[in-house]
Amino acid sequence: MASSSQLSQPPGPSESSKPAAKLNRTNKFTIREIIEDELEKVSWIASKAFLDDRVGNFIWGFEKSPTTRSTPDGMKVYSFYAFVIKSCFYLGRVVVATVPSSSLPSSSSSPMAKRSTTPPPGSGSRASEEDGEKEEIIAAVACWLPPGKRINIWNLPMMIKCGVLKVSRRTGVGEFNVSERIVLQFMDQVDKTHKGAFRDRAKKSSASLDTGVGGSNTASTGSKASTSVKPVKSNDAWYLLMVMTVKEFEGQGCLSLLMREGYANAAKIAGSGGSVPPFILESSSSRSRDRYMHLGYEIEDQPPTIAGVGKVDSDGLRASKEARRNGKAPGVEYWCMVNWNPKV
Repeated sequence: MASSSQLSQPPGPSESSKPAAKLNRTNKFTIREIIEDELEKVSWIASKAFLDDRVGNFIWGFEKSPTTRSTPDGMKVYSFYAFVIKSCFYLGRVVVATVPSSSLPSSSSSPMAKRSTTPPPGSGSRASEEDGEKEEIIAAVACWLPPGKRINIWNLPMMIKCGVLKVSRRTGVGEFNVSERIVLQFMDQVDKTHKGAFRDRAKKSSASLDTGVGGSNTASTGSKASTSVKPVKSNDAWYLLMVMTVKEFEGQGCLSLLMREGYANAAKIAGSGGSVPPFILESSSSRSRDRYMHLGYEIEDQPPTIAGVGKVDSDGLRASKEARRNGKAPGVEYWCMVNWNPKV
């Protein structure tokens, strides 16, 4: 699934049309996992970041990106990312970066997701009256799938629990079929690319061992006389399925904080002396791609991943018949990326 940071987008009727407030640039963010009651709020704030996502344009067959979720196309985006976030919540982790509501100027009307720090009923926790009045703002969201856990379209009970029926109801069926683009084109291409990168890595590690040089990201057993190496596969990696930062908080290090928290959590699970698996993701824009590279990711050394060749333009928007006839439907390129040696 494409990962993205929120991009500038002309607001629609139901989105804030006022300039973004200037926030405190020295915010101290709190990183935590969300609770189930927050799924709808987190889905709403996160989906705004993907209204103009290039891969999303391709998946939905848009001729023009929606600018607001008050339209049918905008609600398609919301329902889809609500499904993604719920899938990660039930299969893995959904982590947010938050700041106190005092970080937002009182004059601002920016619609950010807030959560009271008052514990939920029946939690057994007690909070002071002062704490009960506090609110926090969600500044960024990261959705993680752990090793061995992936969205399985054949697990119907889980699919229904995560809202696949809502997605289906908002999806029109036609020549430009959404299900085909998601499963047979995008997901299949992503899966093959990641598997190819890990397969090539395993071959290089094996060759290094044959020449007496230790390989990385492998599990070895046996004695000095006999050593067997179990290569790490793409399904063994941590998968950053989605990440976004609210526009008002961009440039304040949220992405880096969420990434480091993910690495630290993986290291904790691996335990003392354990090996932290690689991390994988897909980037749907050159902007987010460059940010991930700055954080230690690299583009997998595989054939380019381009979706919708001959059908969509470079922004993923459905090309006209004339454009397709004239060869002006190059498809939308995205990047499968991996961090082989994540460090906190």
